[in-house]
Amino acid sequence: MYNSYFLKYFRFNKILLQFCGVLPISSRGFIINGICIAIPFCTSSFLVLPGFYNIIFHQENMAVMGMLNIFSELLETLVGAIKVMLLLPKRKKLVNLVKLCNELWENIENEEEAETVKYYATIAMYLTYGFFINVFCALLALVVQPLFSEFVYDSNGTIISSKELPYAVGLFHENVNIYYIWFALQIPAGLVSIIPVIGVDTAVAFFVFHACAHFKLLQFRMFKLKQKGVCNNSKRTFAEIVKIVKQHQRILHYSSAIENVFSPVVLLQTILSIVAICGFGFNLLMGGEDTAAYGVHLIGGALQLLISFVGHQITFFSKV
Repeated sequence: MYNSYFLKYFRFNKILLQFCGVLPISSRGFIINGICIAIPFCTSSFLVLPGFYNIIFHQENMAVMGMLNIFSELLETLVGAIKVMLLLPKRKKLVNLVKLCNELWENIENEEEAETVKYYATIAMYLTYGFFINVFCALLALVVQPLFSEFVYDSNGTIISSKELPYAVGLFHENVNIYYIWFALQIPAGLVSIIPVIGVDTAVAFFVFHACAHFKLLQFRMFKLKQKGVCNNSKRTFAEIVKIVKQHQRILHYSSAIENVFSPVVLLQTILSIVAICGFGFNLLMGGEDTAAYGVHLIGGALQLLISFVGHQITFFSKV
């Protein structure tokens, strides 16, 4: 009865996970699912490979701060693709995890219990929306920043300093038309490449908060049982205790499934967030034209680290 609530709260996360290919679209065939997997990798490669190529092979022509800027901006996109790669072999396990979460909602018996679970589900939903807005604002800052700079020409009309692209690739653009072609291609590529970042990171929070919700529901049921009073000869009390124990086993199984699917992603995200916070924090302290963009990226890195930490703690304590 109450699994309709689950579909309501999971709808946006489901779209994000399906778009980046880690959650199969059951109503579509192999080709559509294959396209969903391929597109984020293609866009991420288009954004990342030129920048890292120049850092590795043309670093003598680049300043240290320039290389650090490119590395900081592209690292998030690269690791987003890597996290998708980690989850692709676990697609069946992720489908099973969704099923387990849905079944936990089906065990809710009344509206009072549903309110207990909905509190945490609402937090997960708003966290997804908030993180989506944060990452989108970071992308918007990257897109807008080049609009406030200009090409520098010498007296002969030759470009001596070109504008940076939204995703810096370390290239000197002598042709203005080519620059704007790159610029136009990077905008949709950036929009597509942030989907895996948002989808995977918020999925961790979504499933973990549902574990919290159902553990809280167990506490609620035990409190209600205590209020009614425990009678050793009461078959009804014994049946309630058995129901609580079985539900506890289901939640432990669900928590174990979360850890099995997302533990490599959480580890990778923890390392990435620390590196990103250090990189963007250093850039922010150095100042410059991109201070606002670095600030938005820094907030995003801190939020991702918080999501990873919360996910690790909840799955650990649920086992205990």
